[in-house]
Amino acid sequence: MMSFGCSPAHQQDATPSQEQDSAPSTLKVLAIGNSFSSDAVDYNLYDLFKSGGRSILIGNLNATGSSLEDHWNRAEGKKAEYTYIKIVEGKRTITEGNVLDDILSDEAWDIVTIQQASAKSADKSSYMPFAQNLKQFVTAKTHAEVAFHQTWAYPGSAFENEPDNSQELMYQRIVAAVEETARSCGISRIIPTGTAVQNARTSYLGDHLNRDGLHLELDYGRYLAACVWFETLSGNSVVGNAYFPDSITKELATLCQTAAHLACLKRDAVTPMTDFQNKPE
Repeated sequence: MMSFGCSPAHQQDATPSQEQDSAPSTLKVLAIGNSFSSDAVDYNLYDLFKSGGRSILIGNLNATGSSLEDHWNRAEGKKAEYTYIKIVEGKRTITEGNVLDDILSDEAWDIVTIQQASAKSADKSSYMPFAQNLKQFVTAKTHAEVAFHQTWAYPGSAFENEPDNSQELMYQRIVAAVEETARSCGISRIIPTGTAVQNARTSYLGDHLNRDGLHLELDYGRYLAACVWFETLSGNSVVGNAYFPDSITKELATLCQTAAHLACLKRDAVTPMTDFQNKPE
């Protein structure tokens, strides 16, 4: 399992903890999501695990723009509407027209994640009963732990014509909705990507984490999200992980790793990144 084919990466010095925490078993993770889950898991997560001496198999069920209600309706109706991205030993396959039921039995999943669509992510009333229904559906058919992906607030420019709304309000409402829903559903593992993005926005990067009004920037934005998933899923700090894509610098990788780590330490509030105020020359 250790001769994986992965994308090119710069290499930092591996930390002793990464060498000692090497585990032979493969963690099997399935995301039930949309383009936001694709930003988080499709591009860097496998390489972060490989660099950390861990093995991961990644599945992502992507249905563009889908809410928890949409996912539940597809599950209940056995609708074949998912794009299934699967990454095994660094190799990606993509199939169309999949049913959630079938993908749940495709592997012995360890963790299955759910998330709310970004357009509804700040609306607490939109989460239930659909999150609970999905959790029960997954646990009835698998032995997997269900985790919740906390997504991110839109860039500030998205609120220019909304005087009663803001990025900060959206972020706070996402956090409150996810925390309350997770408690109600008995979900203990939350992947705080939204908080990591908000942390990074306090650095010299400012409000430049998005490539459009919704999705994460292709290089450091997606890498940041994958760092959060790595630390939340593996239990190991991402700081010092040797992998980062060729498209970013070591300094920017360290910023992303730190923002992710701080979010994992404190998932429900922003931690200002005081050590990353000045852009490296």
